[in-house]
Parts: sequence; structure tokens; C-alpha cells
Amino acid sequence: MVEPKLSKDTLVDGALRLLDAEGMEALTIRRLAQSLGFTPMAVYWHVKNKDELLLAVSERLWSLADVDTDPGLEPLEQLRSLFAAMLAVLRAHPQAAPLLTRTGAGRNKPCFDVTETTLGVFDRLGFTPEQGAQLSLQALWTLISLVGSEPGAPQPGVAADEQAEKERSRRAAFLSLDPTRYPHLVAAAPALTTCEQPDAFYTLGIEVFLSGVAHLANSSAAGRR
Repeated sequence: MVEPKLSKDTLVDGALRLLDAEGMEALTIRRLAQSLGFTPMAVYWHVKNKDELLLAVSERLWSLADVDTDPGLEPLEQLRSLFAAMLAVLRAHPQAAPLLTRTGAGRNKPCFDVTETTLGVFDRLGFTPEQGAQLSLQALWTLISLVGSEPGAPQPGVAADEQAEKERSRRAAFLSLDPTRYPHLVAAAPALTTCEQPDAFYTLGIEVFLSGVAHLANSSAAGRR
């Protein structure tokens, strides 16, 4: 039987599996090596330290986003397509979402490719480079926040029945409030604790951001007339 070889790609694959299953705190060089059946020293042949490993995972995440938007689309539709592609990656690996902010000096080409495309769309909408940069950063954090705030999303290391019990307990706490003092909290109790329609949840988040971008673009255009 041929022994499996360790490579940087194998490390990144293993790191993502570990993140998905157990969360960021579980990702250490020792724990990763153990999960792959190698020694920590073998891992260090491919990455110098944990920071370099996390950067490699970040590169992989960015590379999974499809930035080949249709050039014939209107700018807002291009942004909608880009954001949907990024969300697909983040929803598949929610525990790794914060790693999208790791770039490293002169590295992470996939991140640079996505950012260049995004900045180009903001330029088409009439924003200055500074405004485009600010909006790009705010868009990224909006997407990361959306994934981190989905009500009732599965948590690493938490069994399904335990998760369900936590949701029931939290919902019961809202429902026990005085409805004359907190009528809206009581009415929203189910939606605050469980996301019955995740796609609609994420679509709403994207549309709120895009509506703001459209309003700003229209206001800037009106000011230039």
C-alpha cells in the first residue's frame, strides 16, 4: 500500500476540514498533523508557522470564488453576482470566514483578483478609488457578518440535539417576555432563533447593501450634473 504524501494542498484541505468540524480554536499545527496522520515536523516542511498556514487557507477560500462576471451585465448585477459567489464559499466554510481578511504583503493573488474586479465595478458606478476601496472593505465585512449571524446556524462541536435545545431555550426566553412591553420581540422570537429560509436571509442582506450602493451612486451622479 502506497503511503499518502503530504503537500501544501493536503494541509489546506485538512485545515478546512478541521475548521468546518471543530472551529478556529481547534486549528493548531499539532492538531492538524495528528488529523492527517503526520508529525508536526512534517507540516513545517510546507509552512513555516500557523500564520503561513492560515494565509494558505485564505488563498484557497478566495480562489474558490467565481469572479468571471458577465461584462455585459449592469454594474449592480455584477456586484450581485460577485457577492453571491463569495457567499457560496463562506456558507460552505463559515468557520473559516474571518480568514478572508488575511492577505500578506504581495501575496494572496486570488484575493487581489477578486478585489480588482470589485474595484472595477465600483469605478463603473462612478465612485472614486478611495470610495471604491471603502465600499469593497465594507462589502467583505458585510458578507462575513451575514454568515456569522445566521440564526440557528450549526456550531462546530455542538451536537444537533444540543443545538436544537439551545434554540428552544432562547426562543422560550423571548416568548416569556411581557408582550405589552416587548410585542415585536415576542412576535420575532422564531426568526431571531432559527433561520427557516437561509437563502432569503442572505438575499436580503445582499439587497440591503446593494440598495445603499445604488442610492450613493445615483446621488453622486446627480451631484455631477
